[in-house]
Amino acid sequence: MQIKIGPILYDVLEVHELCGEAGSLCGDLNTSRTRIRINADDDSQVQVVTLWHEILHGILYTAGIRDHDERLVDALAHGLVQVISDNPEIIPTFDARVETE
Repeated sequence: MQIKIGPILYDVLEVHELCGEAGSLCGDLNTSRTRIRINADDDSQVQVVTLWHEILHGILYTAGIRDHDERLVDALAHGLVQVISDNPEIIPTFDARVETE
């Protein structure tokens, strides 16, 4: 799968036993290799939140915000997944629902 964030197309890869400097990871974003890696060993619900977490990192990076709070990114990822899960009708097309004045 690929995801475009800003002008960059990222490959999304599921990786078994994904590890980083601090031990096991749920996922990571590598902007120079244009890839997002998700831990294939995690539950599918965790993988969805992790993917959104990494997408948010990509959005912030693209906006030039290199230093951002990991807790904030995590909170936003969990919140987005919840809103999308609870309100799936908002995803198809937003502009089809917007009424003009």
